[in-house]
Amino acid sequence: MAEHRSMDGRMEAATRGGSHLQAAAQTPPRPGPPSAPPPPPKEGHQEGLVELPASFRELLTFFCTNATIHGAIRLVCSRGNRLKTTSWGLLSLGALVALCWQLGLLFERHWHRPVLMAVSVHSERKLLPLVTLCDGNPRRPSPVLRHLELLDEFARENIDSLYNVNLSKGRAALSATVPRHEPPFHLDREIRLQRLSHSGSRVRVGFRLCNSTGGDCFYRGYTSGVAAVQDWYHFHYVDILALLPAAWEDSHGSQDGHFVLSCSYDGLDCQARQFRTFHHPTYGSCYTVDGVWTAQRPGITHGVGLVLRVEQQPHLPLLSTLAGIRVMVHGRNHTPFLGHHSFSVRPGTEATISIREVSWPLQPTSGPGLLPNLGFGG
Repeated sequence: MAEHRSMDGRMEAATRGGSHLQAAAQTPPRPGPPSAPPPPPKEGHQEGLVELPASFRELLTFFCTNATIHGAIRLVCSRGNRLKTTSWGLLSLGALVALCWQLGLLFERHWHRPVLMAVSVHSERKLLPLVTLCDGNPRRPSPVLRHLELLDEFARENIDSLYNVNLSKGRAALSATVPRHEPPFHLDREIRLQRLSHSGSRVRVGFRLCNSTGGDCFYRGYTSGVAAVQDWYHFHYVDILALLPAAWEDSHGSQDGHFVLSCSYDGLDCQARQFRTFHHPTYGSCYTVDGVWTAQRPGITHGVGLVLRVEQQPHLPLLSTLAGIRVMVHGRNHTPFLGHHSFSVRPGTEATISIREVSWPLQPTSGPGLLPNLGFGG
């Protein structure tokens, strides 16, 4: 009986215990904030190499969360306390303004800092080249005055036949001044101006030149009538000047007077021994500035300054049609060829000539009288 009671007691206790556990299992959970369900995974979404934030708020949150700046996390973690968020925001903005202000002061001091730079220029003394000046007024040599008068008359006939222009004789008869013993000369009237017609081109003016036997002829044509007359007249004029003796030019080199009014070098006046005079058959009286001067510094004040008198003389009007000075700069061992390497300076103007020296080293393929190989490719 006792054992039966104990077994009944255990079963009752177990029954009581089971009812207690059942009651405990049936106790409802405490109320709390409902948790949001996890977002469903996007199908086919892969994380890219570079992803941009969707909004500025997301960018600011990511920056404040991951930045190492002290207090940046306070801008996003304290959303419940607006006063704290506002205080940290104003503090960060003030720090940013102070940083920009200091950077501005730093750049301002940098740009206003004086810069000292020393430049040393070394210039070697260079020997100045020669300068040849001509007044452009060729004159009539007295031994061949009669021949030049015949040439002028022949020129008027050619111009009248081409352009129907009757040129009156501009010079008086010089029979009284013609020397007794003038050199014999025969003016070749076969060399006259004529119109050269070519098919498909405009009318050209020129003249024909042949050898002594009258064969092997060629024509020299010009599109400008003035250029044709000047070249034709110059051809006959040089032929007449060949009759002059060699000593005549040296003895009559300065007949027309001086056209150099003043000359100075480096602030000092030039000397008379620093000039050489001669007469050019086409360009008239000429001066060559032959001073042994050296220049170390460039500029107008350290060079040669000349003041010239420019005037046109009607000695040979068909050769000198314009008033001006013919200038050529050349070396000391070179003869001035004014017809090819010179230039003109008009009256009433101030001209400045700048010279640059370029030296080419001799190469194995070059030598005296040969041009150096400059290496230009075609």
